[in-house]
Formats: sequence, structure tokens, C-alpha cells
Amino acid sequence: MATFSRQEFFQQLLQGCLLPTAQQGLDQIWLLLAICLACRLLWRLGLPSYLKHASTVAGGFFSLYHFFQLHMVWVVLLSLLCYLVLFLCRHSSHRGVFLSVTILIYLLMGEMHMVDTVTWHKMRGAQMIVAMKAVSLGFDLDRGEVGAVPSPVEFMGYLYFVGTIVFGPWISFHSYLQAVQGRPLSRRWLQKVARSLALALLCLVLSTCVGPYLFPYFIPLDGDRVLRNKKRKARGTMVRWLRAYESAVSFHFSNYFVGFLSEATATLAGAGFTEEKDHLEWDLTVSKPLNVELPRSMVEVVTSWNLPMSYWLNNYVFKNALRLGTFSAVLVTYAASALLHGFSFHLAAVLLSLAFITYVEHVLRKRLARILSACILSKRCPPDCSHQHRLGLGVRALNLLFGALAIFHLAYLGSLFDVDVDDTTEEQVFPFLLFSFPHIHTPPSAYKDMTTNASPVHPYWPRHLRLDNFVPNDCPTWHLLAGLFSISGVLVVTTWLLSGHASVIPLGTWRRLSLCWFAVCGFIHLVIEGWFSLYHEELLGDQAILSQLWKEYAKGDSRYILNDSFMICMETITACLWGPLSLWVVIAFLRQQPLRFVLQLVVSVGQIYGDVLYFLTEHREGFQHGELGHPLYFWFYFVFLNALWLVLPGILVLDSIKQLARAQSTLDAKATKAKSKQN
Repeated sequence: MATFSRQEFFQQLLQGCLLPTAQQGLDQIWLLLAICLACRLLWRLGLPSYLKHASTVAGGFFSLYHFFQLHMVWVVLLSLLCYLVLFLCRHSSHRGVFLSVTILIYLLMGEMHMVDTVTWHKMRGAQMIVAMKAVSLGFDLDRGEVGAVPSPVEFMGYLYFVGTIVFGPWISFHSYLQAVQGRPLSRRWLQKVARSLALALLCLVLSTCVGPYLFPYFIPLDGDRVLRNKKRKARGTMVRWLRAYESAVSFHFSNYFVGFLSEATATLAGAGFTEEKDHLEWDLTVSKPLNVELPRSMVEVVTSWNLPMSYWLNNYVFKNALRLGTFSAVLVTYAASALLHGFSFHLAAVLLSLAFITYVEHVLRKRLARILSACILSKRCPPDCSHQHRLGLGVRALNLLFGALAIFHLAYLGSLFDVDVDDTTEEQVFPFLLFSFPHIHTPPSAYKDMTTNASPVHPYWPRHLRLDNFVPNDCPTWHLLAGLFSISGVLVVTTWLLSGHASVIPLGTWRRLSLCWFAVCGFIHLVIEGWFSLYHEELLGDQAILSQLWKEYAKGDSRYILNDSFMICMETITACLWGPLSLWVVIAFLRQQPLRFVLQLVVSVGQIYGDVLYFLTEHREGFQHGELGHPLYFWFYFVFLNALWLVLPGILVLDSIKQLARAQSTLDAKATKAKSKQN
């Protein structure tokens, strides 16, 4: 439909997209709805409790088989493993922890491709629901909220509850027991089911038929020819942002479709109500689209995206991890969310970006609210708040400004899910990399001795290079990046915990974060850059993981695979000097050695010096060793990753100067005082 004029588009919209999409959606889910209703009616017959639990297990099994066929065996295996662990630990007070570790190992084995990737990804949603239910039950048993370990049929009935096993949402064990009691049918119940189902189909239609064509047809801000041009060089910056917002909207409404559909199935099966004085209130809410599309803050977006998931992460992950410290609890919560959603670098990048954005916004608005005494917090103030300014024009303007910024961030992150991006470029789209500026590359004089290859079979710049011994990577890009950032994340968590328990004196938050930075630097300098300095001549044809990592990074700077003299010398110095010294900085601060700030200053200055030379040498050569403006290879690999070694060491240099100057001032004051006493 993207090639039609606006008039032709609207003529074809109803018959060509709206009705077929709604019909196909109903064709996919009608059997699940029928099973949910059948179980609901069956539980009204007054059957023994074990038969009710057995019926929901049977309904859950049938639903899984309907959607996933024999691939459902991986969900069954996980559920059996969970009950085995729960039974063996039935007398322990740490059942939630044991279940969490078991599920962690199981999911990691699947993510590391011990199971076929396509099969594993198909089952990810159902596995996430089973894992969340098992973990929550374990912690509820530890807290005494569930009195005794459920029988096998009760446990399996909870995990395979027909209303939640396919699309979710997570519900507590107590909610499940209430559902199988067979509460009376009512008009309110039927209205809730009908409303949720109608909203689900509406969101499906909006995601498929409206979101991808929002601006060229429904809101023609820039016309359809320019916006639909597949050549990125023909798009302007504004158009690219509109396109990103389109992708975000389409992805958002696909999430709302699943959310409202899960409301419908869970409610139809009898779950999701609260007991009022004289009636049941069917009030299960999974998503709040208005809070996401017209947000007050990014905090509101995160909490409204999936309410049961948000509650589960807060109640069973964050609160249990608080004993490690607030920052550690945030990291553990992020890791749990990333694991449940699968180790996709795209989703992990979005989750990490959301964690950073929401934290910064929360702190900033909290401080502004205190300074201005205004109701501009991330969450709406209660009616009895102590702020002087509540509904004034300035307050509304600031809240609107932060809301607009949240929409900008949503578009920024939503570009990851560009529906028009094909499979070959999917790995190159990141939520924080949007721009690709046109540039004409000319061959550099430094490599004229290399004969031109009319049809290069390598991804490196300049394109005329002939690399006869090049062997393409057999490891996907996201595997390499996920491995790198996972190891870095483990180092950060380990150093954070170590600095909190092994330090001679208590260290502040920012000092502990700086030690995490130096620990990661030590790993990168010693291991990754050390590998380059040793094996730079064999990189092109080598398939070791670190060699593949360097071949991937060289897509942003081909000097690394061309035996460039500057790169070899710089990386060798970095590996031999800054790597060991970075680890020494960590040890020096943990042991409070007198040289700690001197070491921090030396390492940081050395990193800045090397980074400045790195950028300047490429600038003098006209940025010929990478595709200038490419969102992944230029902006992320070349600019962002290397800019970290300018910004963070710069902050640490200032910190070192401040601390050394303070120490010198103290010594001078003591010397002056001693001299005055002598006189």
C-alpha cells in the first residue's frame, strides 16, 4: 500500500488491510478463547478441586500444542524441573532463590544455542510466564504468603492456567486459586471480556494498517513520496525522526494487542478480579496505552507498559536484591528482565537505555521539584503534597516539556523495531543510532598499492580494497556484542560488590562506579586489545571469537585489519601499560594506597592522549576507513565507543587534580602551622 496515492490508499484500506487483519487475528485466537470459556464453565459445576486443577492443565497443554506443536516440550521440561527443585527444597527458607538459579541456568543453556534457535525463540513467551510464576511462588512460600508447597496438580495447574499460558499475563498463585473456585458469571465479566477483546483487535489493526503509514497517509506532514523512499540518503533528518516514530507506534500497538488479548483470555478463564462488598470487580489491567503515548514521564511509560511484569520485577527481583544495595538491585532487575525477554542485543540495549533515562529523569525532576517547590515529579503528586506550586502555568509547561521529551525518547528507542528493515540489516538498527549522512568516499593514497577489486566480497572501507585472505565471521553480530557487554556487565557487578565488601574504608557510590570503569578498562586493554597486538597479522583469516570481534569492529575502522603502524603501536602500548595500571587503580583504591589518585591521573591522561591521536589521525586521512555516517559502524563503533575514553577519563582527571590539590593544600597548611609554632 505504500506506493498508492492517499486517495487510492484509503480506498484499499478497508478491504485490503483492516478486515483481513481482524479476520486473521480472530482465526488465530478463537480456539484459545473457546478453551478458556469451557474451563470457566467447567469450574462452575462444583467438581473436586483436583479435577479443576487437572482440567486447567489439560486446557493449557492443548493450547500450547495448538500454538507451538511439539516445541511445547521445552516448556513442559522447565515446569517439571521447577517442581523437582521446589519439592527437594520444600523444607528450605530459600526456595525462591533456588528456583531462580535453576531457571537462570535453564534459560542460559537455551540462549547459548544448546537448543535450536528458531524453536527456542518460539517458546520464549510461554517460558517467560512459567518462569515468572515459579519464581513468584517460591518467594511467596518463603514469605509465608502461601502456606504450604502445592501438590503437583496444583502447581502444574497454576503454571499451565489456560488463561495465561500463551499470551500471559503473570498472575499470583492466590489469583489462580480464586479463578478455579468458579465465581458466578455476570454481566460485568462479559463486558470486560468483550471490551478487552475489542481493544485487542483494534490495536492489532492500528499496528498493522495505521502505524506503518501514519505520516504519509493519515498525517501527511511530508508527503508520501519522500517518506516512502527506501534510499536513506534521500530522507531528511526530520523525515527520519517521523519514520522512527512510525516504527515506535507500530511496535507499541502490537504490545497493546498482546496486553489486551491477555486481559481477555485471563478474564474469560475467571482470573483478574477484586472482591467488593456486594460484587466482583473485573479490573485486570495489563497495559495503559494513554500513559505510554501521552506520558508524563519515562517512569510512567515503563510502569504502564506491562503492569503485571512491572509488579513482578519490583516485588520479586528488586526488593529481594536490595540487600546488595540499591545500585546492585537495579542491575539485577535489569539482568532479570533481559534474561526473561531473551539475550537479544536489541532488547538489552533498549532496556539498558530505559534504565538510564528513567533514573536520570527521576533524579532531575526530584531535585527541580524540591528547588522550585512545584509538582513536577516523575509521578503525579498526591492531593496533600507540600509543594507550593501545583497547577500553575509554569508547572504545566514543565510537565509538558518532560512529556514531549519522553515522546522523543520513545521514538528514539522505537527505531529499533523498524518494520521496513529487512533481515540483513536488522542487526544494524539500534535505538540510539538514527542518522546516516551521505558522503562520497575517495580512495586514500596510503593503500594505492592494493589492487582494486571490482566486486569486493568484504564489508570494509575503502571499497576498492582487495583482501584475498579475508574469511567472513560465522558468529552473528549480536552474539559478539552480547558477549562483550555481558562480560563487561559481570565485571561491573563483581567490582561493585567487591568494592562494597573488600574495601579498607567505605567508598561512595561514584568512587565505586569509577572502580567498575577501571575494571572494565583492564579487561578491554589486557584481553581484547592485547589480542590485537599479538595476532593483528592473522585477524582477517582467523575465526577465534576475539578475532571475529575485531573483524566486526573494523567495519567502523578498517585500519585494524590493514596492519596500520599507528594502530599496532597504540594498541600495544595500551595493552602493556594501561591494562595492568587500570587493575592497579582498582586495587589501590580498595587498599587505600597513597598512589591511588596519581595512578588514576596517569591512566586517564594516557587514555585521553591515545584517543585524541586515534581520532585526529583518522580525521587527517578524511575518514576513509569506514562508512561515514553509518548508524552502527560510524556512530556507534567509531564515535560512541571511543568517545567514552574521552569523556569518562576527562572526569577522572578533574577528580584526580581536585584530590591531589586538596592533599597538597593540607600539607602546605601543616607546614605553615609548624613553621609558625617554631617562630
